[in-house]
Amino acid sequence: MDIDYLLLLQEFRNSTNNLLTPFMEWISWLSISCWPFIVCACIYWAFCKKSGTFLLICSSFGYLVNATFKNTFCVYRPWIRDASIIPAGDSIVTATGYSFPSGHTQAATAYYGGGAWLLFKSKRFWIGTALILMILVTGFSRNYLGVHTPQDVVVALLATFCVIVFNSYILHTIEQHKNGDLLFFGIGIITVIAFLCYITFKPYPMDYIDGKLLVDPEKMQKDCWGAAGAFSGFLVGWIIERRFIKFRTPKKVLSKITWIILGGIPLYFIYNETYGWTVGTIGSSYARFVGMFVPYVYTLAVVPCFIKLFSRKD
Repeated sequence: MDIDYLLLLQEFRNSTNNLLTPFMEWISWLSISCWPFIVCACIYWAFCKKSGTFLLICSSFGYLVNATFKNTFCVYRPWIRDASIIPAGDSIVTATGYSFPSGHTQAATAYYGGGAWLLFKSKRFWIGTALILMILVTGFSRNYLGVHTPQDVVVALLATFCVIVFNSYILHTIEQHKNGDLLFFGIGIITVIAFLCYITFKPYPMDYIDGKLLVDPEKMQKDCWGAAGAFSGFLVGWIIERRFIKFRTPKKVLSKITWIILGGIPLYFIYNETYGWTVGTIGSSYARFVGMFVPYVYTLAVVPCFIKLFSRKD
């Protein structure tokens, strides 16, 4: 039934001469681009440190959870399961590895869903509803483009929603205990180590078509090192700021704008160029780790250090 649904969407694409394909590709790309991360960083630096922390833990931990699911179930992409599925446009370029659950939907749910969670709590229902709509459109775009089945999307959405609820509870609990942050940091590092051991030593399917391996386990493991780097970067940056820096978001509008610009422009290049360089040029598992580790530490600890340093001189 899932393949029939994708074929129905494919028929619609063909009958409309791919009218909606550029938009669907854009909405998919947006969820994994640097921009949602930069928005979260700007919220953290300039508007609400607590909200920014929540969004960043949702994105990093959600990434780790999604990678665990992908490499546990090892579900092949729709066009591998049925050759009549032809992905639209350039969507197949980023649709690598296993299919279940959808990484794009996970990212969208972490960023937009985390934002909606905060907005609903503050009774800003209209903006929160708009973000929920963004999640749904992103998930549908993965089906529309023919790169994910409905179950890929639904499970990614539900799993990441559970991550959002869990993170909200954890961050609240940490505030109630003196050394709760150190305990969470320790458990988090152990979780990362256990995750890396799991994805390294677990068995993977080794299926071939025409002498070509369908999914390379080595590549999937490298992607998992990126997920480990993201969550590790969050943990390290978060504990450094919380224990040693303890910055406060600036109150003046001009100061807010200044730090958004001074912090955001380097972050754009760090997120894109550092990750692109470590993945494309070096390509090792450790490079993937560093490529995702650095943006989180920069966001959570480096920029706040400068904010606190210069705010003392004001």
